[in-house]
Amino acid sequence: MTNKPNTPEEWEQWRKDRNQANLDAFNALQADQQAAIRQTFKALEAAQNTLSECQDLWLSDIKELDRAFWQMRYNFMAVVCPDEADL
Repeated sequence: MTNKPNTPEEWEQWRKDRNQANLDAFNALQADQQAAIRQTFKALEAAQNTLSECQDLWLSDIKELDRAFWQMRYNFMAVVCPDEADL
């Protein structure tokens, strides 16, 4: 779909197509890359929920964010730091 969706039905189809494209791209990743993305999403969700509820972060949330950061960096070094990646 090249044109911007105008009707609710077009938006719904656009959303379904986008979700399928995202799933296809995710499934094309290696298992450790998928795990890094899942871990990062889980850590971000927990931190965001804690911030929303408590207006504060717990050390356990910070630890999980740190772990997620390093997993993402390890798995996607060529994307985020191409000069440092050994290609």
